[in-house]
Amino acid sequence: MNQTLIKNIFEKIIKEIQSVITLLYLFTVGIGMLFNYYKYTEFGINIFDYAGIFDFLIAPFADIKIPVVHYELKKRKVVHLI
Repeated sequence: MNQTLIKNIFEKIIKEIQSVITLLYLFTVGIGMLFNYYKYTEFGINIFDYAGIFDFLIAPFADIKIPVVHYELKKRKVVHLI
């Protein structure tokens, strides 16, 4: 009985971790899209007209400044997205 309880708890934790990782990735992709949009808007370029889906999926990892800037803004309590 104890092993069944431990197994059930472990499976629930694994399922929640997968959901949390997925949501964090989608949140990071959204931040990357906004970051790229504002970065290119300064030059008068609408990034949504020229970028493909792959560009947005790798946006958080293509530029290291995206997660770092978001972390710094949250640390200074400038961003209240969550």
